[in-house]
Amino acid sequence: MANLTTYDGRFLDPEVKILAGSFAPAGTGAPTAKKGRRYTVARSDVGKFTITLLDKYVELLSVVASLQLATAAASVVQVGTYDATAGTIVLQVLTESTGALVAADIAANANNRVNFVLFFKDSTVP
Repeated sequence: MANLTTYDGRFLDPEVKILAGSFAPAGTGAPTAKKGRRYTVARSDVGKFTITLLDKYVELLSVVASLQLATAAASVVQVGTYDATAGTIVLQVLTESTGALVAADIAANANNRVNFVLFFKDSTVP
């Protein structure tokens, strides 16, 4: 359970915690211009980013992830593995290439970002 000062939203479940953030991909380099708190991010493979949470949560309820691109492209961000013990979640960027989606790096650009909102349950109470 995360021991942080949190600010209440209007939720039916008081144990729901939200972590939102974004970062700028930089091609094959490390992501830059991180926005949001309580996480770090690293490029772990082609188009793959591992977000490491600074706090542990009991359960991941949902993830919303999106791409902001300076130039239109047939690309999506897919949510990968969540490891509650390690406190990590993987986001993978996929781009259409000859009719198939393949892992792809996103070039550095001031208007290219990977955005995400993570919804967690912060208690073992049902």
